[in-house]
Amino acid sequence: MALEKSQIAKRTRSQKPQRMAQGAARRSQINRTAQSKKRTPAPRRATTAPEKPFRLLDLPPELRSNIYELALLQTSKIQVNRKLRIPTLLQSSHQVREEASGIYYKQNEFVATVYDCIASEVNRWSAHCCDINQREYNLRLEVWGNGEWTALKAWAKAVWKDDGSRVLVKEEGMSKMEEDISAVLEVAQNFKGSSWEHCKDALMEMRCDIAARGPGWWYSYKPEPESEVEEEAEVESDAEPKAKRQKRCKNQR
Repeated sequence: MALEKSQIAKRTRSQKPQRMAQGAARRSQINRTAQSKKRTPAPRRATTAPEKPFRLLDLPPELRSNIYELALLQTSKIQVNRKLRIPTLLQSSHQVREEASGIYYKQNEFVATVYDCIASEVNRWSAHCCDINQREYNLRLEVWGNGEWTALKAWAKAVWKDDGSRVLVKEEGMSKMEEDISAVLEVAQNFKGSSWEHCKDALMEMRCDIAARGPGWWYSYKPEPESEVEEEAEVESDAEPKAKRQKRCKNQR
């Protein structure tokens, strides 16, 4: 046993210098690696100029026109009512509105429904187009319900004032009531520049003619209002609630 212990001690003493040399070599390698890392400069980040914001008006006119068409043209008809909102693109700048308004108002198909000759939505839309100097627009009128003379006279007066109110253009396939409405509005348009009294007299004569062919025009007969304010109030007071009127007109269609 003593002999084995002495042999192990001798072997340990003989290996100690070797282990010390290996440790020194390992530490030397670690130091060299650390120094090489210190000497190697870190790569610099490439500095780039700040990106400029994209400007639509910097594009060529042809590309801008393509963008307007993609953003503004609708595949279906656009119903004109109080819920209709003008696209934000047309409100971005004066130049964009000038360039894109024709695409939106002329190439889309707008539809306004007139119930019982109450053309308030038509007049509101036409006034909006006049405010932005857009005299040309693609608007088609759909007339439903009965022939209400008081409401039709208010519509004719809006046409006579030349505030941009749209007339009902005669075309094939019109109903008898639509033809009568178109004729009344055409008379009001022809009297632009004359007094409203002269226009109103002509309209009353025409009313007698169309009432002879369709007595329904007389159902809404009332004494003539004494003032324009009373006339506008009369149209509103005669009107049924909108939802009820629309339902009745669709049932009669």
